[in-house]
Amino acid sequence: MRQKLLHHATICFFKAPQIASSRTCQDCGDSRGGNLVAHHIKAFASYPDLRFEVSNGLTLCKSCHAKRHEKGQDNGERHKDLLG
Repeated sequence: MRQKLLHHATICFFKAPQIASSRTCQDCGDSRGGNLVAHHIKAFASYPDLRFEVSNGLTLCKSCHAKRHEKGQDNGERHKDLLG
């Protein structure tokens, strides 16, 4: 049962940011279907309490998401204003 709830929470987290941002990459504006992913503003590993918090999600295309992680921009600094 716990595993089922965790799976549901994960699905909700990954879908919610895409709906909130009109299914568009917040870095480059790409809106191609199947190319968008949810990005954790505050790092998934460092902030376990924010893992499923919708306000910690940001829609990015796969390319911009990879660039964020390559540059180490996954710690929330670029979009810290979104978390309040």
